[in-house]
Amino acid sequence: MTAEQENTLNGVLAELQLPLVAVDKKLNQMTLDSRKITGGELFIAIPGIQSDGRNYIADALEKGAAAVLVDDSEGFDLSAAAGNESVFLFRTSVAGLGPWRIVFIGTLLSS
Repeated sequence: MTAEQENTLNGVLAELQLPLVAVDKKLNQMTLDSRKITGGELFIAIPGIQSDGRNYIADALEKGAAAVLVDDSEGFDLSAAAGNESVFLFRTSVAGLGPWRIVFIGTLLSS
């Protein structure tokens, strides 16, 4: 994957072996914190120690997130995100994301 592809939604989806979108989106950065969204980010909505990111999907989209990647491994109620083209589900833990997890965490740490 090229650096250019890493900065697109389809680049991320391809790494996670998820279906690609017809119209790709450039991603400014990735974040776990919906409060940091200013527009164009990929919001990763996963359960955390203090809070569950999946509770902030609507907030992230309202703030301009380009897309939301949602951990659906625990059967969380995602009815609020149903039918939204910008919300993508994956059924694995963050630890199960493999090599992409290293790129993702590195991006978070550098921002």
